[in-house]
Amino acid sequence: MKNQLVDLLNSILAEMGISNAAPEVEISDNPLHGEYTTNVAMKLAKVLKKSPMEIAGEIKEAVSFNGQHPNTSKKDRTKSVKLAKLDQFSVLQAIDRVEVAPPGFINFFLTEATLSTSLRSVLKEKESYGMSQEKGKRIIIEFTDPNPFKEFHIGHLYSNAVGESICRLFEASGQDVRRVNYQGDVGMHVAKSIWGMKKKLSNLTNVEKLSLPERVKWMGEVYALGAQAYENNPKEAEEIKNMNYLVFIAAQEYLQEKEGWTPQVNYRQYVTVNDADLAVVRKLYESGRTWSLLYFETLYRRLGTAFKGYYFESKVGEMGAKIVREHIADGIFDQSDGAIIFRGENVGLHTRVFINKLGLPTYEAKELGLAPMKEQDWHYDASYIITAKEIDEYFKVLIAAMLQVAPELGAKTIHIGHGIVRLPEGKMSSRTGNILTGESLLDSLKQKINTILDKSETKYDKKESELIAERAAVAAVKYSLLKVALPSDITFDMEKSVSFEGDSGPYLLYTYARCKSVLRKAGDHSCQLSAVSCQLNPEERAVCRLIAHFPDVVAGAAATLSPSSICTYLNRLASSFNLFYAKHSILAKPSAVSGQLSAEERAESGKPALPAGGLQAESSLRISLTAATAQVLANGLSLLGIKTVERM
Repeated sequence: MKNQLVDLLNSILAEMGISNAAPEVEISDNPLHGEYTTNVAMKLAKVLKKSPMEIAGEIKEAVSFNGQHPNTSKKDRTKSVKLAKLDQFSVLQAIDRVEVAPPGFINFFLTEATLSTSLRSVLKEKESYGMSQEKGKRIIIEFTDPNPFKEFHIGHLYSNAVGESICRLFEASGQDVRRVNYQGDVGMHVAKSIWGMKKKLSNLTNVEKLSLPERVKWMGEVYALGAQAYENNPKEAEEIKNMNYLVFIAAQEYLQEKEGWTPQVNYRQYVTVNDADLAVVRKLYESGRTWSLLYFETLYRRLGTAFKGYYFESKVGEMGAKIVREHIADGIFDQSDGAIIFRGENVGLHTRVFINKLGLPTYEAKELGLAPMKEQDWHYDASYIITAKEIDEYFKVLIAAMLQVAPELGAKTIHIGHGIVRLPEGKMSSRTGNILTGESLLDSLKQKINTILDKSETKYDKKESELIAERAAVAAVKYSLLKVALPSDITFDMEKSVSFEGDSGPYLLYTYARCKSVLRKAGDHSCQLSAVSCQLNPEERAVCRLIAHFPDVVAGAAATLSPSSICTYLNRLASSFNLFYAKHSILAKPSAVSGQLSAEERAESGKPALPAGGLQAESSLRISLTAATAQVLANGLSLLGIKTVERM
């Protein structure tokens, strides 16, 4: 509807001699201000040398003249507005009235027939309601990016939640999306972990007997051990630096054997290799890498993400190092004190190292090698990279370098920075072991949900209880992370996240389950609305207007990469439905029909007139409204990566 109103305004403005005005139409938050509003009159005041209120009045008159006179001929209706599109007449018919408000807002109110028609659309289109049918661009989105040998913590959950939701918003707008994951399987963090593994390990077989989560927890402990040694003991720090070369060599040999990889860098030139030491490192490297990747997959399944591509620093780092060295001669990169750098000051940024003094590629060089690999695998129109905003400045330099090395790829690369997740007690640190892992968080939330379910009057069998607790836990964490607008920081509150009241994921699941409960009680009652216009009471209208807004909300969230917009919308819809549910009976009772009030009695009591068919028709409307609410809640939650439950 927003786009149709924009077209209508453009037609009216063209008749007023204004072109390229680009009027903006927004959804009205306040029902008293209509369903949609525009400030175009205020934007045109200087151009037209008139007051905004005067301009708004002229636009209102043009809309009213064309849409609100049913006895006027079609020829006269188009006298002042040459309809640019065939569907503009239907837009005019959808408008009940237009009001002007100081200092020059134009507010559009839709007819009740239009609002009730949106219910028909939902019931007909189901999962497709609000989703674009247009074919868009090929987009590759990289997100989550946990590092093997380190724990998957709440920060990775945040990146995953943001990335998955943005993928789904893009898909809802018609884009062809490919989800990919980039993981650091080489580097100092791996060297610290393997150093810690050697120090703590007596027998690898004993560790292999542990469950997968226990092995991953153990790796978190050995990483913390290595990280602390690196910081506090110069001798051990030197051991870890030397081990880092062995890690790169082990990873290179692994790629040669498993993927037939042709090495691009000779890491052996930087270190004296003891074959026995390398064999130990290789064994620990392969074991730790395998355990980590298997464990990550268990979490992706819980979170509902299916990646189509995986990239690793061990491979792209070699490609990036090769690219950097090839562009020293043309001046894109410079040698400096044994390192190779990109002088960002030349483009208003800062200098960053791409190959360090040890001859090893940094994160910057690795990213430089990642882009062409993505392009080779999936020729994309745009590449989005989602990380914490802590490295925003790093990505500015990286993209600036990429624009010089590979201009086409640089132009197609977009970085999205999200906030930092903090716990009430402060920021987390893998180095110190102060980490809230993704699995422990989900399990803690499940336990809290189960406690709530145990107190419920509704009884569930074990399988249903497990399903509800698992989905509610995922909903709790995803909604809590996504409801805050990017790139704001978040302090995660576990108690608020699982609340069944207020602004939370479980509250939305509960509202959906309430709708489904009503529909089960309705049985085979048809959810098809009659063609007769219905007068909606305030609570019915509030729900209907929100349902009508859903396609515009989805389009807006996709355009602005704003999952928080979906969260805000869903909370409003759930709150409006629950108010409607509390104030009105949805299912008509046979005894009520015989005691049905006359039209005069309903008017005197302040009740709206019943549609044709009396209370039975009113009940049909409300069942349809309930079914539409359930469908829109399910569609919206799906955009957040959240699955619904039928009972709760």
